[in-house]
Amino acid sequence: MNNSVGFMENGMSNPIAVIQKEINQTFKQIENKKEVNFPSENPIASAYNTLIESEIKQLESYKEINQHLTSSFSRQNNYIGNIKETLDGIREILLRAANGVHFTEDRRVFGQELAGEIDQIMSSLNAQDEEGNYLFAGTKSHIPAVKEVNGSYSDNGNQQHKEVSVDKNRRMRTNVNITSAFSTNNDTRLDLLDRLKKLSDDMKQDKPLADYQDHINALLKPTENAINSIIEANSELAIRIKALVSLDEDQQTKIELHKNLSQQLVGMTEDKEYIYINRLFELHSIQEKYSKILSKKYEFNIWQTIR
Repeated sequence: MNNSVGFMENGMSNPIAVIQKEINQTFKQIENKKEVNFPSENPIASAYNTLIESEIKQLESYKEINQHLTSSFSRQNNYIGNIKETLDGIREILLRAANGVHFTEDRRVFGQELAGEIDQIMSSLNAQDEEGNYLFAGTKSHIPAVKEVNGSYSDNGNQQHKEVSVDKNRRMRTNVNITSAFSTNNDTRLDLLDRLKKLSDDMKQDKPLADYQDHINALLKPTENAINSIIEANSELAIRIKALVSLDEDQQTKIELHKNLSQQLVGMTEDKEYIYINRLFELHSIQEKYSKILSKKYEFNIWQTIR
């Protein structure tokens, strides 16, 4: 865990405030024209500034990764939302088609509408990012997530997850699994889409309702299950996005603090600087203990659940 920023509660002192107080004291010494040395003349300050600059670069690298990941999650969220709306439409078509009062022409229209909804789902499942990677193909992001051959649909990617480092000792999955929502047998065959396609063809071909009435009724439950799976995937993405936003803010705060510390090291006397740096390390150690305690609940609710 990076120790640059901590949070103190219940009236406990904030170590950062203590650090800032010592910085202010150093400023007063400089204003009183006491002899000072610059980092280039002081190996202690120079070494510590090098460490600070390295930390800033690492934090900025994480922020860039996280911003890209947040953008990807938002794009996935939009397509998953489209799939959910499409499945809601399919459920409505099934409920209307199950009503025996409709004429053959009505059922033909239902079949056409259902075919359009299936095409829309296929389009969303095979969505790509701005770099041309398929969002829902697992680790096989270079190929379409789903393929259709002679009216039969199957998972063309896999159910595996990619991971990236989003901070020190923290990794996050970059994708969610949604193609499995359309498989009732837990295999690569997306049989829910197959069955919906067959129903669509039957209705468009003006077959008697009796030929597929049972088929309609049997599709209602798996369609509802698919909707629930999609909602769950969307909720998972929302949790990840929220976690990344919080992490980005925390990393930005750390960057600003590091830059401030680096600036304040310039102009300190060597003796005062030695005392200051030792105190700073001591404060970091105290801060780490507090941060671990205060972040325990957050780690459990956010980081553990998204894995």
